[in-house]
Formats: sequence, structure tokens, C-alpha cells
Amino acid sequence: MTRESFVALVGNAALLLALVYVYDLLNVVRWISGTWIRQVIAGIAIGANGIFVMLMPWTFVPGINFDTRSVLLAISGLFFGTIPTVVAVLMTAAFRLIQGGGGAWTGVSVIVASGVIGVAWRLARRRQLTSLSFRTLYALGLVVHAVMLALMFTLPLSTALRVLGSIAFPVLVIYPIATAECGMLMVDRLRREQAAVAVRESESQFRALSEQAAIGVTKTETATGKYVFVNQRFADIVGYAREELLTMSFHDLTDPHDLTEDLNNVDLLVAGKIHEYSMEKRYLRKDGTAVSVNLTVSPLWNPGEPPLHLIGLVEDITERKQAEAQLRQSQKMEAIGELAGGVAHDFNNLLTGILGNIALMRSSLPPTDPLLENLNAAETAARQAADLTKGLLTFGRRAVVSAVPLDMAEAVDTTLVMLKQSLPATIDIVRDVEPTTWSVLADRSQIVQVILNLAVNARDAMQSKGTLTIRTRNEVLGQEYVQKHPLARPGEFVHLSVADTGPGIPDEIREHLFEPFHTTKPTGSGTGLGLSIVYGAVKQAGGWVTADSPPPEDVCSIRGVPQAAGTVFDIFLPRCLDDPSTAAVPARSAVNVCSGTILVVEDEPVVSAVAQALLTRSGCAVLTAGDGASALATFREHPGTVDLILLDMTMPGMTTDDIVQAIRDIDAHVPVLLTSGYTSGDTVKRMLDEGTVQGFLTKPYELRELLSTINRLLQRS
Repeated sequence: MTRESFVALVGNAALLLALVYVYDLLNVVRWISGTWIRQVIAGIAIGANGIFVMLMPWTFVPGINFDTRSVLLAISGLFFGTIPTVVAVLMTAAFRLIQGGGGAWTGVSVIVASGVIGVAWRLARRRQLTSLSFRTLYALGLVVHAVMLALMFTLPLSTALRVLGSIAFPVLVIYPIATAECGMLMVDRLRREQAAVAVRESESQFRALSEQAAIGVTKTETATGKYVFVNQRFADIVGYAREELLTMSFHDLTDPHDLTEDLNNVDLLVAGKIHEYSMEKRYLRKDGTAVSVNLTVSPLWNPGEPPLHLIGLVEDITERKQAEAQLRQSQKMEAIGELAGGVAHDFNNLLTGILGNIALMRSSLPPTDPLLENLNAAETAARQAADLTKGLLTFGRRAVVSAVPLDMAEAVDTTLVMLKQSLPATIDIVRDVEPTTWSVLADRSQIVQVILNLAVNARDAMQSKGTLTIRTRNEVLGQEYVQKHPLARPGEFVHLSVADTGPGIPDEIREHLFEPFHTTKPTGSGTGLGLSIVYGAVKQAGGWVTADSPPPEDVCSIRGVPQAAGTVFDIFLPRCLDDPSTAAVPARSAVNVCSGTILVVEDEPVVSAVAQALLTRSGCAVLTAGDGASALATFREHPGTVDLILLDMTMPGMTTDDIVQAIRDIDAHVPVLLTSGYTSGDTVKRMLDEGTVQGFLTKPYELRELLSTINRLLQRS
């Protein structure tokens, strides 16, 4: 044992104590009893602390380091519990493996053992943590670091003996003391927290007497639950007059599903087992609707007597609960979108192989061959499947679109022409378009598809009889609107609404409304993708969509036409300040025979074989590669020979950007044609704008489309 190692270990322990003191000042302890998300955040903070002390260890030999992470993780297990400690253990263990060296796995075992012992010590204790003594914490430190020294035998024996001979004494002297000191800091923090809680309880009783309270305040008899005092805010929350409430009890107002929990908490208060309780519950308002509240209840004690009255603080959280529900729905839709996009990717690869082989078989048969009828039927079925995957990609916002400044009024009018030709005459169509409707940045075909899908959905809901209203307005949304609608954001938007006079949407269906393949229509009457496409297209345009069935009293009339209660789809698209685009749609070019050498880079064997066969029959020389590395090797082996590279965007081993950059390092001018069945439209647009690639084809692609694009790129190059 050298003076240098002793000083290093003392310094590391002092650093840990300093960091714990800083965290104490930042009040990190308040996360202890929080939700699991808060506990994860606490674990990240602890893990970061551990990594910090690991950055300044005492190094016995290269690869064998000593620091105070064991102290930190033991204290974490004791005071913070399982979830934060598991997070901290994972972070510090991962960092130790990254540091590497011969002692890496020994270090990981010490990390795990320290955390486990701390958690076990916590579970073994039945008293509150505030009663922990210095002696108890010192004992914890001895146990943890005795185990730490024992784990040194996971090193080679000769190394373990050298390590123990050098560090056993300072570890058993310094680290248990550091453990006890850190623990006492935490105990002191907890005691101060408890004192602060007592002060807050006293202050809440004082605030309960104030008529100006921003939350509802009640005073009830403990035995009967009868209200003896309510403030005006509480009366507003439940919709009763204050005089009416003084003749009632909280049993009368509480939703029956929440009453049992409420009464059980009161019993615990009276028995002195808890000092107060908080719960989310529902009150039934005078008009019969439910209001969600956060209720905090504290007893009013008389010395030597059970509490005669209870003070309740009531916060209306109805809007917050609704916002949370909308946010959860949005997150669920995002997850379903990712899943749907992944399924579409696999299907598109399969469909590319199917349609390609059909094209190859058709080219081998004479025009009069009866098998052509079977091939046509197979191709029709495959194209229907391709339409389904296209809808899935739109829902997952993975469709490649051409977003241009779009005149929304003109887009609505174009769609109305189609609707008037396709909807039955028994449906009245009301156009309510603001003449100066702003432009939006969106794909024209997608916006038209959105309106068509909503109109068809309305037609089915009204059973081909009723009123369909399509309305646009320019709206500026502020923070007040955003607070009530978590999907929204402030700014200038075009508000497009499509309303029908059907029966409306039940609540149990509304939460699944935009999910792929969810439909209430009879089997065979639809794919269940119509509203999913609406959702994805609107999201891809930077907006959001909601659906609501307004109550009858909220129904108005538009231009003299009464609007019966039905369903209203509200779409908000951000305003675009550029002038609407009037670019013409390019004419479909004829397909020429392909020439030149094409390097096909595709990891799916079926797709690669089909592309090779199609291009070979069309007159191209074809080279193939199954991954990025082999593609680059093949490209280098044929300098000046490859005329175009057909590159799939999801290749193993290398990212698309890496492959393209490597290609450009070899040849700055060879055209690169990207293809994919599932990708980000933003990624494709960026690469096209940068000029690193020259074209993009969505899978499944047709032979005509493939050859036309290749010829166009070859002629341009």
C-alpha cells in the first residue's frame, strides 16, 4: 500500500461526498416516491454521478481501477430503491465495459453486487429510513466492501493477491466511512423533507379558510362525510350552489367506483396510520356529467381526540385527463404507424418479387396463351395488395410525397367535382369555403385523397342520405387552444372540416378510429385503411386531425342548412406563405430498351433476382451485390464500367448515406437510383436536393417505370 494509492482513494471518496452534497442541494431526493418514470430519471442522475467518479479512479495497473462507485450504488439501493438503482447499475456497468481492461468484468460484478446489497438492505429493514444511524450505515459499508474484496478473486489469482495486498486495508478503512457519511447526508435530507411536509400541512389548513383559493376547499364531518364548509371554487367544480352542498355529504357526490377507496383512506386517517392522502377521483356534477379531480385530504386534530373534521383540497383535472388521453392515443398511433410501416416494407419486397416474376412470365408467353388470363388475375391481386401497403406507408408517414404550396380552396373545389359525380343525389353537399383561404405545403394528391376518404366515410355513416359539409377557415391558434389540445401548436393554420349528419361515433370506437384495419363496416365493405390514410397524410403535412360528435345543443346551421348531430372531422394544416404551385404533371414517357451496365445493390435475394432478370431481358448488363461492402468492392473491380447503381435503402452493415458517400469517393458522377418499400420521405428529399442521388423508386415498381427511370438518368448523365 503506497501513500499515492491511499491519497487517491481518499480523494475519490471526498469527490463522491461533494457530489452527493450537490445533489442534496438540488433536492434530487424528492424523486424517491415518484412514478416509475421519475425513478428512471433519478437513476439516470445517479448513474451520471457514478460515471463522473469513475472518470477519476485510482489505477492499480492499466485496466484495474478503483473508485467510489460501490459506495454510490449501495446508497442508491438503500435510499432510492430498485428502479433507480437498476438504471444506475446498467449505466455504470456499461461505462466500465467501455473502459475495458483486464478488470472490466470484475468491475461490473462489484457494481452489480453493490446495488443488490443496497436494495436487499432496504428490503430487510422495516423501520423508516429516517431512523438509520451512523453505525448501521457503517455496517452496510463494511458488508459491501468485504464482498467487493472477495470479488477480486474473479481476477487471475496472482493479480488478485497483489490487488488485495495493496488495497484491502484502505478500502476497509475509507469506504465504509464514506458510505456512512453519504448515508447520513441522505437521512438528514429525508428528515428535513418530513419537517417541510409538516409545515405544508399546517399552511394548507390556513389556506383552507381563504375564500380566494384557486382550488376547491371543503370541510367535512369525519363521521358522516357531511359538508360543513365549501368555497365557491368547489361549488363551481361540482355545479351545485354552496347552500345545496351544505345539505349533502361527499358520499352523494363521489362516483360509486371511487367511493370505496375514498372511505378506506378516511379510515386510515382516523386510525392514525396515515397523516393525509391524495387520490384522483370523479365527482358527479349536478347535470349528471363526471368531473375528474385530484383530492388531497388532511385531518383537523384536537389534542387527545380523534379528528372530528377533514379538510379537502380539490383540483379540477378534467381537461388535463382529457389531454393525457389524447396524448396517449397519439403515442399509440405513432407506435402502430411504425409497426405498419415495417409490415409494409416486408410486403413491398415480396410484391416486387411477385410482380417482377409475373412480368417475366408474361414476356415469355405468346399473346394468345390462355395462361395470360391467370397472370392478369394474379397481377390484379398483387396490385390490390400494393395499394394496401401504400395505405400503410401513408399511415406511418413513410410515403414519399411531393409537397408543394397548395391552394386549399382550389383543392376542395376539385374534390367536390369528383364527389358530385360519385355520391348519391340523396346527399346534399354544402360548400363553405372562405374565399381567401391560405395555402398549405402538402402533396396535392394526398389532400384530395383525405377529403375523398372522409366524404366516403360520411356517406356510409349517413347510409347515403343526409348533408355533407366541407368547410375551410383561416385560424390563428394561441396558447389557450394548445393547452386544451396537446396535439396542437400555436401559429397560423388552415382549418378544414368535414361534417356529416349521421348517428355520430360512440366513445368506445373513437379511440380506435384511425387505427389501420379497424372498421365497423360489414366484412368485404372496405379495407379499414381509409381513416388511417387520412391520419398519416395529415401528419406528414405537418398537421393534426381530430374527430368529434357534438351534442345536439351545439349544432348550428350553415347558410340556412341545419346541421344535425353527426360527426365532424377537424384538420389543421400549417399555413404556407409561398404562392400555390401550378406545375404541370409530366407526361408519361415511352419505355425504351435499357442499355449499359447496372449494379443492383439489394439484400433481398428474390428482389435482386427479379431486378437482374428484368434488366437483363431489357438489354442491360447486370452486376449484383447483397450488402454495402460487397457493392463497393464490385464497383471498384469494374472502374468506368458501371453506368448506374440501383441501391436499396435498407442495407445491412452500412447506412444509405455511408454507401452513397463511398460511391461518390470512387466516382462523383455515376447516377444512383434509390429504391425502398419503407423509408422516410424527408431522407429521400434531402439526398435528392443535395444531388448525392439522382432518383427514387418506391417498391413495388413496374418494369416500365424501372426502365423509364433508368433511361432518363442515363441520358441525363
